Amino acid sequence: MIKRFTDLLELEPPHWLIAPFCVDAPTVPLYLQEELMDLQSDCEEKAHFTMMGYERFWIAIVGRNKFPNLWKVAKLLVLAFPTSYLVERGFSAVVQLLTKQRNRQDISQCGDLRLLLTDMKPDVNGIIDEHHAQVHPSH
Repeated sequence: MIKRFTDLLELEPPHWLIAPFCVDAPTVPLYLQEELMDLQSDCEEKAHFTMMGYERFWIAIVGRNKFPNLWKVAKLLVLAFPTSYLVERGFSAVVQLLTKQRNRQDISQCGDLRLLLTDMKPDVNGIIDEHHAQVHPSH
């Protein structure tokens, strides 16, 4: 696994990404300086950062439509690991489904892949209750 993700493991995130309120604005690229200074002077954003941590903070920034240039750089680093994990999980599920006995099956049509990848738990009691409600009283 280390061989497959060496490029991600060797990434060195910029200091302003992890500690945006502690870095000097002139040390970041010129096109980011103004937004970084605006961010550093925003007390509300500083409170959000303290409360959420840097990963959740940067993801929340996009929802508030603030600091688009900072987000463009941050998203490349913040989203790299979860998306790589999800892709690997998806490929593992496909390999698991496509055994020798099932190699001609179209897994995208039968829903098995979706069942393997979801974290949702079925509401069995709700399904049973719904089924009993549909049964005609004469049966």
